[in-house]
Amino acid sequence: MSLSRDTRAEQEKAQSAQELLDCFLRICEGENWRIEIVPGPRLWLDLMESHGFWANPCFNPDKSDVDESNTMSITIHDADGKFVATNVMRIFETENFNEIMASGVVFHGLGCPLRRPIPLVLPRTHPNLSGLIGYSGGTVISHSKRGLRLGLMTTRIVRCLAEISVKADWHSCHILHNRPGEMAANPYHFARADKCFPELKLPDRQEPLPVWLLDITREEFLTQAARNVSDLIEKGQQNVGDLALLTP
Repeated sequence: MSLSRDTRAEQEKAQSAQELLDCFLRICEGENWRIEIVPGPRLWLDLMESHGFWANPCFNPDKSDVDESNTMSITIHDADGKFVATNVMRIFETENFNEIMASGVVFHGLGCPLRRPIPLVLPRTHPNLSGLIGYSGGTVISHSKRGLRLGLMTTRIVRCLAEISVKADWHSCHILHNRPGEMAANPYHFARADKCFPELKLPDRQEPLPVWLLDITREEFLTQAARNVSDLIEKGQQNVGDLALLTP
């Protein structure tokens, strides 16, 4: 990706992210899964469309300013070619991510006005995300693979990619809370979670759902990644069961 700001010191800080990514690649290999990581959103978008999933227009090059310079896609298939999981990551560079998130403009191309702008609002206590933001979304897991903690793996993979490619200052995403009861304290093991919209209706969802913004700083993630690598190497068996070892 073109936004890299590599230095020797930065490479050393990023080591835990590369090691964590390597652990996940070995887990996929142990399961005989094929994982693809490619620049641009097209791989992810094609999979979303072929399976009838709603695709966030923020990652659609026909509706937003994304291309191979600021986006990466990951997909995982089993040995028979059946879909296992997918995710996508986009880099924003801004001094006020909260402000542009609320405006909606940056989430779409300048020539693609929103049909219905969504006035996302965060609590005053939520930190302002600034600098390089690794924003991910489109976390989809095959129904046959639910319960394996693959969401924890794919969301960490895209964080690793944002760290390795640009040393992102923050990692963030929006999620829809679609489970009964209260939101978990740290969904996908992000450090913070704040509701930013009461109810959003998507084409492939039966009922409107609340929208939450999740985030974690670079330092928080690197600390988490180093701890995860230590546990995966010390206790892991190089298979999907290792994902139970991932902690916030």
